[in-house]
Amino acid sequence: MTADMTTETGARGIFEMTWEELIAAVRQLPFEEKRQDAEDYFEAVAVASSVAELGRTLEGFFGPPFKPAGQKSSRDADRYSDRYGGVMQNQVLYYKEREGLSNCAMLWPWSDGQRVTVKIGRGVLVR
Repeated sequence: MTADMTTETGARGIFEMTWEELIAAVRQLPFEEKRQDAEDYFEAVAVASSVAELGRTLEGFFGPPFKPAGQKSSRDADRYSDRYGGVMQNQVLYYKEREGLSNCAMLWPWSDGQRVTVKIGRGVLVR
């Protein structure tokens, strides 16, 4: 564990990474296209074959998905994801409130089954 790692444990008892470590790890993954890469927002298109690795990276910060693929979106999931375009039944939402911020990541699979849009952002808490 590095000095930058938090001492919190997630639902599975894993050590969680900081926001900066999350974004640095995500930037290292292969993407077909990077659409936006800012301090508090990252958006890219990943190839479907890299989604498992991406999911493991996201779980290092968020823990398990707040709304897994195939599950109907709850009122909270809709509220948390709204600023990034919302989340549909076939999409995945990760969410965590941390350090006074609302942290969110979404995986939106494309209809071609070959690509996934990845959106990761943080901002003021959504209440």
